[in-house]
Amino acid sequence: MKISSQFLQISTLEARPEFAGMANQLIEASFEYSSQHSFATDFYPLVNKENWRNCHIVIDTEKNKVIAFIGTLIKELSYQDISTPVCFMGGISVDKNYRGKGIFKFFIENILNRYEKFCSLFILWSGEPSLYIKAGFHLAGEQFETMCSGDHDLTNFSKNKLINLSSREVEQINHLHQEVICKNFLTIKRSHDDWNKIKNITSADVYLCKDEQGNIVEYFFTNKGEDLKQIIYESSFLISEKYKNLAPFKIWSPHKTQEGSTSQFNCMIRLGSFVLFEKFIHSLSKNMINIIDYDTNKNLINFYFKGDTINIGINDFLCGTFGPGQFEELNHFLPKLFISGLDSI
Repeated sequence: MKISSQFLQISTLEARPEFAGMANQLIEASFEYSSQHSFATDFYPLVNKENWRNCHIVIDTEKNKVIAFIGTLIKELSYQDISTPVCFMGGISVDKNYRGKGIFKFFIENILNRYEKFCSLFILWSGEPSLYIKAGFHLAGEQFETMCSGDHDLTNFSKNKLINLSSREVEQINHLHQEVICKNFLTIKRSHDDWNKIKNITSADVYLCKDEQGNIVEYFFTNKGEDLKQIIYESSFLISEKYKNLAPFKIWSPHKTQEGSTSQFNCMIRLGSFVLFEKFIHSLSKNMINIIDYDTNKNLINFYFKGDTINIGINDFLCGTFGPGQFEELNHFLPKLFISGLDSI
């Protein structure tokens, strides 16, 4: 089968809603989902109807079936007063009977070209990074996984679902999220609408610690369907070592909290719009870096730094900016990249 076949058509779930169920079946088969979980629940912000215009499918019109899927979601990556639009990509799937025919390459290049001018970065997560490296993505960002020790001490916490909480309780969690995460890390900005969508990720558990007046003073999220089982991937104690005795949980943090923590990449990143990326890096580096140009095919980026012109690989630049191994000249003020499991797709 050739990509130019008259029987292949790229569309969206908004344009072809009759294929929504088939697209979900394709995704779950590709990720080997068990019957106890639902991709549509775990990644509700990506595949809910309000985002169907950004849920892209390839249709074999001869057989009237969905054979590939790529979902996209535009988010704001921010730190204090600096922000930039980024394009998350998720649910990326190709029917097993159509693999090895060039469909993935053709499809992802189409989507990258479609969104490139609207975002400074593309961000995705995959257990098969080599597949996306060929498409211009690079492993970047660093997080540490720490196995909690001691007893499973949840005495001060109560387990709940975000959707069951009152608007006051959600606002208190949002306040802690702003104070602990948004003020300290380069992370995803959440609007009121974002929180409403996150509520529908009912496979995620939230643990709450309240004071005598019933106000939430600590929280953490864990679990998310097939993903992130018994992993604390967002918490109000992210920047401290306050809670180490929550075994058998593991904690994901941008900081190495103790000996035995394992370093791992946070995500995969590809450059998007030159104008947006240059503006973002200039602001994030406190006007110390001015990007001249970059070539994703040659994996090279040129920039001015302290009067010198520097030419390095894009992957080295992304790691120097987002970690691991941030540039020594900038690491005292460059924020750590942190993307919560609630935001990742």
